[in-house]
Amino acid sequence: MISIKKIILALLLSFLIFSSGCQLSSHDSLINASNEIIYLEIDESMTFISTINNKKVDWEVETPELVIISDGIVSALDDGLAYVIARDAESQDIIKRIAIVIAPANVKITISGLQTVVIEKTITVTAVITPSEYPQDVTWSIADPEIASIDQNGIITGLKLGITQVIVKSTVDENIFSERDIVVQRKANDNTINNNFTESSKIIDLTSLNTIFSPVINKGLTSLVGVSTYNLDANNASTIASSASGIIYKRNIVLKSGVEVAYDANIATTNIKNYKYYVMTNRHVIVKGTLIKIYRENAFTSEAQLIQYDKEIDLAILSFETKLYFPVATFGDSNTLVQGDFCLALGNLFDNDFSRSASVGIISHPNRYVSDDTDGDGVNDWDANYIQHDAAINEGNSGGPLINLKGEVIGINTTKISAATVDNMGFAIPINLAIELAIVLEQGIQPKRPKLGITVIAVRDVLSSADLQGQYSIPEGLNYGMYVAEVVTNGFGDKAGIKPGDILIEFAKVKIYNSAELRAEIGKIIIGSGETIALKVYRNNVIVSLSFVS
Repeated sequence: MISIKKIILALLLSFLIFSSGCQLSSHDSLINASNEIIYLEIDESMTFISTINNKKVDWEVETPELVIISDGIVSALDDGLAYVIARDAESQDIIKRIAIVIAPANVKITISGLQTVVIEKTITVTAVITPSEYPQDVTWSIADPEIASIDQNGIITGLKLGITQVIVKSTVDENIFSERDIVVQRKANDNTINNNFTESSKIIDLTSLNTIFSPVINKGLTSLVGVSTYNLDANNASTIASSASGIIYKRNIVLKSGVEVAYDANIATTNIKNYKYYVMTNRHVIVKGTLIKIYRENAFTSEAQLIQYDKEIDLAILSFETKLYFPVATFGDSNTLVQGDFCLALGNLFDNDFSRSASVGIISHPNRYVSDDTDGDGVNDWDANYIQHDAAINEGNSGGPLINLKGEVIGINTTKISAATVDNMGFAIPINLAIELAIVLEQGIQPKRPKLGITVIAVRDVLSSADLQGQYSIPEGLNYGMYVAEVVTNGFGDKAGIKPGDILIEFAKVKIYNSAELRAEIGKIIIGSGETIALKVYRNNVIVSLSFVS
């Protein structure tokens, strides 16, 4: 049901647009009005400039029930259409009036408290729903009640060694929920715990951590394979070119009729000719050789076929067939990673001499943009989005999995920074991106990326240079985005409606601060996918929504 407040807000917006002789499309947020319009969510704040046209101004609020202003910071209190005005500090004449469209904040639940509990001991977790005006009543549950229990006060009791999830839901809307991993450890050993230790030291039992990591590693290793490439001479003798890792991510069935079908446990084995497995690995692992082989423990070896690889993102898809049944990797969600999450890197190191190796670390940064040299000429020519982590990776980890504490694959390890002054800076392709690419690569299609056809310079670079400020006009208060200097005719940017002088502030729902971020986001787009890419530019003091189809 639509609230009266939202109906009034819609009428106010319609009046504002009508009075300015403009239209508001249902597909964008373009409002061309004589007064500047900005957008906020409830509980969101924005700093206003203290001078306009070199005149000091005082800001006033016309709608105090919706927004407040203090020390130049405007904070949204409730949804609706608010107005603030700027007065000349000396004459008190009104020199600026701004409309603020306030949308309800996205309702979300945040869980806080310890994530580790000892068997027969308790910890307490709490939940806060934002915005704060939303009802705070919640219900608690646990994914695996045999591992831990939880009451409706958020008190968790450890019951059995393992990892489970605590789940909290709003009593108003069960679609508003949050989950959090809980690690249950063995009871603390009184002989090893000093009563003078801090509380955190009392609940961390390293022997139980060993027990916890072991099943996680074993689960991750079930889909791990070795990937080696060879070159053949005139006598058909092979010489190894590279050796690294990969993961089995899909299992199909080849029927005795020769038809390949999706795996179905109900298909009788008498009808199965063999299984066909699909493997993810790195492009740089397989491009150096002409013959590819898959290795697993117990001396299993199979020749593999290259289906396709991506020229820019370091991913390749292989396949091999066998009558043997192998497990398939389970995937996590790389979009939900946060800094500090535990992670483990698995791989077959140094020509499989150190196969099935594991190392542990944390997510150093879940969303790092890094430049790559994709054509091997020593010059970085591509910017990609990676998971940065500090789990040790070495020669042979390439193409292997980065997993979470559930044993789920969250990334494909691809590179690290090798320097005497650098320790454990590894990078993995986010698994969500790898899965999207795999769907295309499986079809034998090599992805092609669009070129926007625009020449840009970062707003931050302009603001930090007096010379550049003389060349490019940046609106007061805007400190991010890419200033568009030139637009190539008939390029994707031109077709989207980008114009010289625009400031590109958002691409595919990602705020853009520098060229590396922009190139990396463009790199996720595949020409021919039919995907609609949304853009936002700042033009003549208003935000204009644009789009193009890849």
